[in-house]
Order: sequence, then C-alpha cells, then structure tokens
Amino acid sequence: MADTPEEVEDLFLTFLGDDYKSPKQIRTKMTKKLAKDPGSAKAFAARTWAYCELEEFDDAIGDATKAIELCPGAYLPWHVRGTCFWRKDQSEKAEPDLTEAIRLADSVKLFLEDTYLFRGGLRCNDKRPEEAIEDLNQCLKLHPEHSWGYVFRGNAYCLQQKYRKAIKDF
Repeated sequence: MADTPEEVEDLFLTFLGDDYKSPKQIRTKMTKKLAKDPGSAKAFAARTWAYCELEEFDDAIGDATKAIELCPGAYLPWHVRGTCFWRKDQSEKAEPDLTEAIRLADSVKLFLEDTYLFRGGLRCNDKRPEEAIEDLNQCLKLHPEHSWGYVFRGNAYCLQQKYRKAIKDF
C-alpha cells in the first residue's frame, strides 16, 4: 500500500520531536528501511531531508525525486528538492518545486517560511522584485523574526529603487 502525504510528513516529524534523530542518524535509519522496503515514500522523504542537512544535495535531489514519484501529494519532498536546487543555484529547477510545495502546504506548515524565503530570493535574483516581495512578506508573516527575510526583501526593494524601505529592512 502506498504512503499517504500525511504519513510521509508524520514519520519525519517524529525525528524532530519525541524521537529526535540527527541527520546522520536519519540517513542511516532510512537507508536500512529502504533496503527492506524500497517503495517507501516516507523513508525517501526523511532521508532526502537528512541528505540536504548534510549538504549532500545530489543525493537529496535523487531521494526527493523518488519520494515525489511515490507520493506526489507530499509537501516535504517538493520543499527539500526545491531547496537543494536553490542551494545549487539552479533557480529554473528550484522555483517550480518551491511553488508546488507552497501549493501542497495547506495542512503542513513545516519549513514553509523557508520555502517562501528561497522562492523570494530566487525571484529577486531573477530581477522580479514584485513577486519576490510578495513571497518575502509571506515568509515574514509566518516568521516575523526571520533575518534573511528582511535581507532578501531589502534587496528586492533596492531593485525597485525604494531605498528607504530597503534601509528599514536592512
């Protein structure tokens, strides 16, 4: 039976909460789980996050792609794959994934502020300040103290030559 989006998120949340595991521990545990159950979207999604945290971006992208194939409605693999593409400076691949993560985030808000932050940052880099500011406002609405949200939004305001707003954010 295929994993549901909720199950994909729930397994990962246990590692951040009551049964905390480091990224290396998650990677090891999920590798063992995948040896027994190679069709587990839950295990691929959890391991993709671990790979991303360990800055093993190509492995994270591969696992996220597999998790998406197995459970396309799960938020986390889209978020992590988009994040990895963003960190690899591949905005043309990052933006669609981050957009899909935002679309799927109705019930799951895990890392959503960062999803908006990364998409806003790449839109700023692509000289699309209006769209960037919309995303960065959402980031700051979810996490009002997110310092990078203010930095990125300040950069977008600079692109619009709204220097007073930029200075306020900086």
